Amino acid sequence: MKPTTISRRHFTKMVLAGATCIAGLNRTVLGANATATDWRTEFHHGLARHPWLKTVQGLTNDSLPEVQAQVSGTWPTGLSGTLYRNGPAQFELGGGRQQHWFDGDGLIQAWRIRDGRVSHAARFVQTRRYAIERKKGEYLFGGFGTPTLGPVMGPDDLNQSNTSVIHHADELWSLWEAGSPYRVDPKNLQTKGIISFSNEMAGAPFSAHPRLDADGVLWNFGYVSHPGMIVLWRIEQDGKLGNSSMLPVTPISIPHDFVVTQRHVVILFPPLHYEHERRMNSTFLDSHVWKPDLPTRVMVIDKNDMQSHFWVDLPAQWVFHFSNAWEDNAGLIRFEGASAEDPSLIFGFLRNVMRGEVRNSSEALSHATQYVIDTQKRTAHQSKLLGTEIAVEFPTIDPRRRGLRNQWVNFLTVESPMTRQSEHGFFNALLRLNVETGKYSTFAYPANEIAEEHLFVPNALNESKPSGWLLGSTIDWKHDQTHLYVFDAASIQNGPVAKATINRLMPLGLHGTYVNNV
Repeated sequence: MKPTTISRRHFTKMVLAGATCIAGLNRTVLGANATATDWRTEFHHGLARHPWLKTVQGLTNDSLPEVQAQVSGTWPTGLSGTLYRNGPAQFELGGGRQQHWFDGDGLIQAWRIRDGRVSHAARFVQTRRYAIERKKGEYLFGGFGTPTLGPVMGPDDLNQSNTSVIHHADELWSLWEAGSPYRVDPKNLQTKGIISFSNEMAGAPFSAHPRLDADGVLWNFGYVSHPGMIVLWRIEQDGKLGNSSMLPVTPISIPHDFVVTQRHVVILFPPLHYEHERRMNSTFLDSHVWKPDLPTRVMVIDKNDMQSHFWVDLPAQWVFHFSNAWEDNAGLIRFEGASAEDPSLIFGFLRNVMRGEVRNSSEALSHATQYVIDTQKRTAHQSKLLGTEIAVEFPTIDPRRRGLRNQWVNFLTVESPMTRQSEHGFFNALLRLNVETGKYSTFAYPANEIAEEHLFVPNALNESKPSGWLLGSTIDWKHDQTHLYVFDAASIQNGPVAKATINRLMPLGLHGTYVNNV
């Protein structure tokens, strides 16, 4: 496929036209299906039977003031900073309820660690839609899997800023899947406004999983379904736009994550294809069709020439998250990810829990997978790193190994064998894997705690060595508490070295970032 040359201004017009068309088509959907009020009623019926659903009930306050956590164990001396987390956290308004977990408004949490003490605060991102819907007292704009009712003039009218948070150019950015970043004050978590890297690219999608190079350059992508385009971003160390590019992709899918090496950007397009004609009677999610007989197409882009690229194929699969990629002198790219056979998790489980339905949670389990792309022969293959009975997600690495050969990957997992999985169906254990030897260690939380993404934090007192901590939170739905744990990464099987607890049941979140001394 030859790259299409297109002006950025024309591209922006296509994005706006697509968003407006989507809003107009989607107004008919809500009347044909169960209403948002029905979803709320059904959810609360399910909540009475399954109390763990409190983790997706949502909050109503705009913010939660800072409180001190109760600390047990010995907090590492070299661990002093802030863990910021983001995730969907507001699901009900005006008697209605969002119809997909991905459609809640974004909540930024700050776990601040100082001198062995830990505090917690949280605040919703004050997006444009958040302000409009709160003033109106009802949902208007829908989202990924929820019908749209109100007029949409651009992508950021739908932006819920609810997926991830990063620290770049001494700023804190809250991120969504398909719109602009929001700037957030790292001290008080107040929203400071949308980030527009240029007038011509205002509103262009900036995904929730940018990748930071060793030189401090931030790379990202975004997909625009209506015109069938991918946007590539290069953001410099100072937070300003270095370069951008637009490439046509047909058929287009909804890639969530990607990887970068010293020389290449790699994006996987699963065969979950967007079909514009389906928008007449469906949500954005349901405008996509899974085609398991077709391959996952892999786009490999030259970082020095963002229009130059080639394609290779892998088996049909769905991947939310990758760990890290590195490239050797022979042009072999290696990276790991959590691969599922299909995307039924987003069509099933993550939608069903929003209406209080609890079904078999073993659907679409993802497994640790290693990928190898030969940039010279232009071939690709993949292999499993663990047994198929071990499900994993949310891979993280030592951030000092970004773009370099990494030996260790940390995952969330469930107790093995799978029959011992907790009834809530989310992750309740950690797994640390040596991708070169296949050896791994695990730690399981109590059945009443749901684990969230755990990050590797280098030991600030000994940064020259690969030692560090695994830092992450759990939601204790039985006791209405949230915990922050820290492990010696080299021996997670021995359990946490310290724990901080707040008497707040926080909604289940997605991604975070750790910042030293902020």
